[in-house]
Amino acid sequence: MRWQQRLQNFGRVLIRLETACAQEEYSELERAGEDTEILLDALARRNLLSHTYEEQTTKEAERLIKHRLTPVFRKLYNCLQEKYQQ
Repeated sequence: MRWQQRLQNFGRVLIRLETACAQEEYSELERAGEDTEILLDALARRNLLSHTYEEQTTKEAERLIKHRLTPVFRKLYNCLQEKYQQ
C-alpha cells in the first residue's frame, strides 16, 4: 500500500517536472540557481543526518539550518506571499 502511494506521488511530481522542463521562460524564483543549490545540498545532508548521530555532523547541520536554509526559506516564503497577494 505504501509503495502505491509513493508511486502516485512520484507520478504527480514527474508530471510537474516535465511541465516545468517544457517551459520556455522561467520566473526569477525558478532561475535562482544559488538557492536551489543550497536546498539540494540540504537535502543531501538531511539524508546523511537521518543515519548519523555524530556531534560534529549535528553541529554542522545546525549551522546550515541557521545560516543558509532559514534565509532561503524566508526568501521563498516572501516571494510566494507576494504572488499570493497579487
